[in-house]
Amino acid sequence: MIKYIRVQKGQLFSCCIMIMFFGLLIFSGLNTAVFAEEIEDFPEIRREIELVDEAFKEQGLKPPRHHAYPFGGHNSTVRRIVAEYRDTARGITAGINFPPYNFENLHTVAVFENSNMEELKRWVDKVQLFSKGLLIFYTHAVLPEDLYLYDVTPEKLEEILDYAVDSGVKITTLDRAFEIKDEPRIVFTFDDGFDTDYYTVLPMFAERALLGTSYINTGKLGEEDMLTWDQVKEMIDIGWDIQCHSHTHPNLRDLVEN
Repeated sequence: MIKYIRVQKGQLFSCCIMIMFFGLLIFSGLNTAVFAEEIEDFPEIRREIELVDEAFKEQGLKPPRHHAYPFGGHNSTVRRIVAEYRDTARGITAGINFPPYNFENLHTVAVFENSNMEELKRWVDKVQLFSKGLLIFYTHAVLPEDLYLYDVTPEKLEEILDYAVDSGVKITTLDRAFEIKDEPRIVFTFDDGFDTDYYTVLPMFAERALLGTSYINTGKLGEEDMLTWDQVKEMIDIGWDIQCHSHTHPNLRDLVEN
């Protein structure tokens, strides 16, 4: 009986050792896959960013310091690579940014035609409560009609812009936002580089002595309904902030996962 129990204990011990061994193999394999993704270069991502820098330099402009992820797509690999080229990168997760800022994934709040205006105003009210809070709004084209899901009308943009102005919160560009210390600030950003940035948004902000930020796709400039380089340069001369949204607007996360 004692011998039988000893055998059973020995078998149990052997089983435990085998389970631990195979568990370690599986865990090692998973870690190896993750590690391989982390160290892989993914030249497609780098090329998207480097083409933007090359395009800016060809126009006699300094390469942008900030990035907005197309489609909000990113993961740890994308963030790691983008951080090698840019000071900040903006996602599409709603929220206010507080120090220590997550420079690889800044929060933002969408201003679309279907956005609830009272909720947008509450974001402005909320950022006033924090001396170092940074609220970033974002949208795309600003059109009176024929809007896509991610666009907004001039009237709606003006309403939230004027509410922000009346709040007394500092309205600035993304590039200057981190130079401002110990006071809340708001940045209005516009994705893709639609020509409404030039024809509609720029005059609207100029009437209020304000500036904003456009994240442009350099590979799309000059196409129908998009900004041209001449317009971009004129906007920069005025003080408008022009930053990077990639060259051709791919979902960078898909470039890693696929």
